[in-house]
Amino acid sequence: MILEFTKINFFKLLRAFYLIIFFTLFIFTIVKYQANLAIYIFFSLVTLFCLFVSTSRKTKIIYFYIYFFLFFGFWFKYSLNYIYDFQYITVTGQFNFKDFDELNYIVTISTFIFISFYLPLLLNKNLLIFRFKNQETNLEFFFLKNKSKIITIFLLILMPLINYHFNFYVRGLIPSLDKKVYYYIFNIWINYLSPSIIAYLVYFSFKNKNFWILSILLIEPLISSISILSRSIILVYYSYFLGIIKLVELKINIKHLFYLTIFFFVFTIISNLAVYELRELRFNNAIKNSNNIIISSQNNKHEIKKGVYFKDIILNRFLGVDGIMAVSASGNQSFARLINSFKSQDIHEKRNYYEENYLFHNSNLNKIYLENNLISSTTPGIAAFLLYSGSEIFVFISIFFISLFLIKFQDILDDFFDNKIFVSIIMFNLSFKIFHFGYAVNNSYLTFLAAILCIILIIILNKLAGLLNAKSK
Repeated sequence: MILEFTKINFFKLLRAFYLIIFFTLFIFTIVKYQANLAIYIFFSLVTLFCLFVSTSRKTKIIYFYIYFFLFFGFWFKYSLNYIYDFQYITVTGQFNFKDFDELNYIVTISTFIFISFYLPLLLNKNLLIFRFKNQETNLEFFFLKNKSKIITIFLLILMPLINYHFNFYVRGLIPSLDKKVYYYIFNIWINYLSPSIIAYLVYFSFKNKNFWILSILLIEPLISSISILSRSIILVYYSYFLGIIKLVELKINIKHLFYLTIFFFVFTIISNLAVYELRELRFNNAIKNSNNIIISSQNNKHEIKKGVYFKDIILNRFLGVDGIMAVSASGNQSFARLINSFKSQDIHEKRNYYEENYLFHNSNLNKIYLENNLISSTTPGIAAFLLYSGSEIFVFISIFFISLFLIKFQDILDDFFDNKIFVSIIMFNLSFKIFHFGYAVNNSYLTFLAAILCIILIIILNKLAGLLNAKSK
């Protein structure tokens, strides 16, 4: 009953959070809106409807993530940057913000992207014939042993420290050929295997009220995010948080949820400050050492101060509408372009396919990256990537089936696993990859394979734990 009270308040709180942001930006935007106001209002109403859908108690976890990324990547980003006259938005290529017809087109296609993601929810029937429940019953007894806990936690902390020292997998750094295998190993470990293991340790810690273990476990995302220079730690914590909320059978006190929220917030600030300093040291020093060349794109300097850094995160961190702008304004749209994107080797090139064909980045930036073994991993997002084809119908149909696949994939996970934290982690990773799709496209299948690997690993570990438990009796 405590959790039911907590869940109700969480969903209401989340909805209130969205509504405060929505109506604040909506009022400021319509006051100065000069493009077609009716189109923008319709876009806003569709967005508002989808926010209500995503904050319903019965909504699947995947829809929390879908509309989280859609809201902040499209409506929020467009509205907030419109208020600032688009002077802070980056990576929009040759888009003309003074052309109202272009703005109307962007708003219209964004609206139908929202609708395309929603429509599969109307077909939300679990058609699975087989039921595979309780794939983790043996793991709990195994992980509750002190020796197992200590070894597992030690491994979870050790792996990102090794990665930080040797730079095997770092955002923006090209792996050398001799480190390529380690690059993929640590990529899969940090993004998939480690969060999956933590999901179970957190799950069992909550069930057995071992909150000190929980605190130690949630330090790992902090270390991992710093080791790979990632600013996405808040999203990782959000996936844990959402999974905990979805654990209906557990009794979670509101006080504990409040402490978790403070914990997540503080660690997010620490992580972003550390990543800021490390990125400054690595990337901006490379620029300073290149004859003091200043690289500008859309009047935004590469080197920024901390205050501007956090402002830039708010204005530009989430992908979506900016990618649509860049692709639509490029004039390089065709199915041939879309097919060719699968042939590019972005991970081994200094400037990726999206930047080369749709952003037209300054060649000086390419030179600096080449000299310092750095790589730019700018991505368009799934909607803009599909728009490479030049067909809006293709974009909407593809998004419909992507959304349908995600729903059915979660149905399978819900049937396999009771641990909603694990389900939340898997669905977060898939949705994050989809909404950041477009970089190293030819390797994108690895994301789904990594998710499958995690699922198989948990099943295998459960079987092994059962054998070990039987021997110990």
